[in-house]
Amino acid sequence: SGFPARWIVYNQKVKSSDIFIRDSTCISDLALLLFGGQLAINQDGSISMLKGYATFAANPDVQRLVVGLRQQLDGILQNKIEDPTTDLDRSGAALVTAV
Repeated sequence: SGFPARWIVYNQKVKSSDIFIRDSTCISDLALLLFGGQLAINQDGSISMLKGYATFAANPDVQRLVVGLRQQLDGILQNKIEDPTTDLDRSGAALVTAV
């Protein structure tokens, strides 16, 4: 395909003479795994999300790493939502730098 990544996310879908998407961008597999829907670890050694629509092959070490990063990221973002004054550079500096 002519896109730089497999996934496209968008902000708005409009139907007029045809269907158009606005404010779209291509994202990597890792970005989808870290910021997308709920993760599921499957028996076949894959990680899936979006009710199985998106499935990624991963060995157990990578699965643990992705799930751990996602849990930490979700926690930091939840803290920021609950307390907007939270300084992400201080509370999650290592994770923010890694991501």
